[in-house]
Amino acid sequence: MVPAFRITQNDNDITAGIAERLESLTVSDQIGWGSDSMTLALNDAAGDLDIPRRGARLKLYLGYEGQPLALMGEYSVDRVSVEGPPDKVTIQCAGAALMDADGDEAAWQTKKSRSWDPLELGTVVDTIAGEHGVAAKVSATARLTVLPHMDQDAESDIQFLQRICLDRDMIIKVNVSTLAVMTRSEEPLDAVTITPSDVATWTFDFGNRLRYNKVVTVYHSDRAAAQIECTAGTGEVEYRHPQIFATEIDAQGAANGYLASFQRGGATFSFTLPGRTDIQADTVLTLDGFARASVNGGGWRVENVEHRIDNGGYGITISGTNRNALDAEPATDHGFDGLSEEGGEAITDDDGREPITT
Repeated sequence: MVPAFRITQNDNDITAGIAERLESLTVSDQIGWGSDSMTLALNDAAGDLDIPRRGARLKLYLGYEGQPLALMGEYSVDRVSVEGPPDKVTIQCAGAALMDADGDEAAWQTKKSRSWDPLELGTVVDTIAGEHGVAAKVSATARLTVLPHMDQDAESDIQFLQRICLDRDMIIKVNVSTLAVMTRSEEPLDAVTITPSDVATWTFDFGNRLRYNKVVTVYHSDRAAAQIECTAGTGEVEYRHPQIFATEIDAQGAANGYLASFQRGGATFSFTLPGRTDIQADTVLTLDGFARASVNGGGWRVENVEHRIDNGGYGITISGTNRNALDAEPATDHGFDGLSEEGGEAITDDDGREPITT
């Protein structure tokens, strides 16, 4: 199959002028907001390339000749560099996810001060999405999460939502048409099955569980006129959150969320594959047919995707985590004594990670 792409600027097709000069096209798609990017490296040997202005809006479509191309996102030109020899222009674009439906980037960044009465998270997301003219996509558990009274104090809408989601270990994703929020434990509908024949190279890394086994947060109690601690987890190695929360519900929710975050990541993975557009950041993979049985199954969440088109063709690199994979790894006898236990307690490495004890 022959790779194909289309790029439009303000709905004008500029593909032909780019294709004849293209050295590489790279797209990065990551969990979170404001992190997506596109980079174009173009041959400028004649020195006559029409360099787009900063802030120009580009839409990218990817795929293969003879097939419908998939919209990969909308990007805003952020930086242009010229180098040589040989003369080359590199155009770096940031994801335009924070643009409103009418193209107003400032609206998402505008700081607001307002109060929210106790209500469900789904209602908050619906309200903010409606204000920005995008669709709200909220998973079932996230939608029913009850929030206490909250103050949005000189925060942009995206900063406010980030704070809510971070304290509850949720995922927030914004694109030009959708504001999505979900818990990490909920698998999205766009699960994809991967077999060894789909993958050019693969890597699994077990034992990435972080060291913290206890989280302590603090909230201010008006009734007691004191700061009161909330905890999640048990153990001596603790993380103390620096923020003082307004309520016990906030503090306990943050403790639970941070503990889940620290303990997530039983394994990480990285795959290289022929180019495909159906795998995006936050897609959950089901692995099937790999020789090591413990890696087969669901729960492999994609956190980063990089698409690249160059003279070698079209390929993607994906990476992410599976929080349960370490527990599924069976014990084996490797015939060496490189790791041990003292006093029945597992030794931790200098960087704070637990060693693999097999």
